[in-house]
Amino acid sequence: MNRKDPEGNNLFAGGFLGLDNIGLFDRSQPMPGGHALHQADGTAWMAFYCSTILAIALEIASQDPDYEDVASKFFEHFMTISDAMNYFGETGLWHEEEGFYYDQIRYPNDDTRHIRVRSLVGLIPLIAAENLEGKRLERLLRYLFSEDEFLSGFGIRSLSKYYEEQPYRLNLAGEDFEVKYTPGDSDSWRFGGNSNWRGPVWFPISFLIIEALRGYHQFYGDDFTLEFPTGSGTSLNLEQCADELSDRMTRLFLPDGEGRRPCHGESERYADDPHFKAYPLFYEFFHGDTGKGLGASHQTGWTALVAELFRPA
Repeated sequence: MNRKDPEGNNLFAGGFLGLDNIGLFDRSQPMPGGHALHQADGTAWMAFYCSTILAIALEIASQDPDYEDVASKFFEHFMTISDAMNYFGETGLWHEEEGFYYDQIRYPNDDTRHIRVRSLVGLIPLIAAENLEGKRLERLLRYLFSEDEFLSGFGIRSLSKYYEEQPYRLNLAGEDFEVKYTPGDSDSWRFGGNSNWRGPVWFPISFLIIEALRGYHQFYGDDFTLEFPTGSGTSLNLEQCADELSDRMTRLFLPDGEGRRPCHGESERYADDPHFKAYPLFYEFFHGDTGKGLGASHQTGWTALVAELFRPA
């Protein structure tokens, strides 16, 4: 369990998690100057992993009681990781003033500092938690449902649009680092050059967040409502919010009055040519503002999740 938790405090760090350039640092490389990084997404992923294995073990245990011990083990892991994420050093990775989960730098003298960049890193805990406390959930979702932050016309941006005009900058150990909202292809060759998590919409995480919202609705019921979008004056329960997010994501593939699908951008071929216009491509990720499909165009393994979103909840 703890290969990426060298300090043994259940806050996970290091390693390649698939979100590439979403943060300031190349997290597959050592931190500069002897610093350490506690990852909000890495820690939440481990909690999610434990709860998933727990559910599998309980299902098998209904036929084979030997798996009850496995379920117990992963329940304990889930609880200790969740406790560390929220309360280690009093606040864990939660920033009470801003109402968001952030990565945290640990300095060589053991001082800590939150990296206050709002990205999917701080939303992964929504997926991992089974019943996030109501006030904390409400504060997180205000960011998620804000069109000035995460909410795109076509789903959930991977990085808040706030950083389009106000990039986040940090100097650490004499090196300068910056994160800026980039809704399309990466404009930097850092992280290998093919790293696109600073603005685009990605189906895997968005789908899991939508499913999590449906789960929270089952727990909190119809009386728990939030503005959607934030500041609109329209309040919806979490099931309705999940439906709205689903609608925005399916919109990527639906033709408008001129036969154009947002996922194909301004392509004339896919709007007019009868050999192409009825066959949308399953792109790797999508522009955070226009919805244009980007990256590989054969990502049926995850972008085909849109078929599930077309189904009634």
